[in-house]
Amino acid sequence: MILRFNGDIQVQTGCAEVSVWSSIHDIKFLLLRFAEKRSFSEETHGGGKESNMQLVACILGVAVYVLTSTKQFGSLRNYLNGFIDARSTDWYQSAYTVRC
Repeated sequence: MILRFNGDIQVQTGCAEVSVWSSIHDIKFLLLRFAEKRSFSEETHGGGKESNMQLVACILGVAVYVLTSTKQFGSLRNYLNGFIDARSTDWYQSAYTVRC
């Protein structure tokens, strides 16, 4: 099942390799929509706030799986440190940046 998921993500995003970044981006995108009280179904034509917020737990599970199976801890730690060191005004702007 995870292989099919990875394949679907690769086809839809154009990223050569599914990484923890795709999960982080999905979580950022869901939380931003929730915080801004924007529609979750605007682009996907389905799903409400509650079901999409429940999806966050599933995406976190995928992120943990990817982290533990590919050993991407080092790059994630560097990214997190850079994020923490950045000004809070830059956080919102970088929220829409996708890393492959």
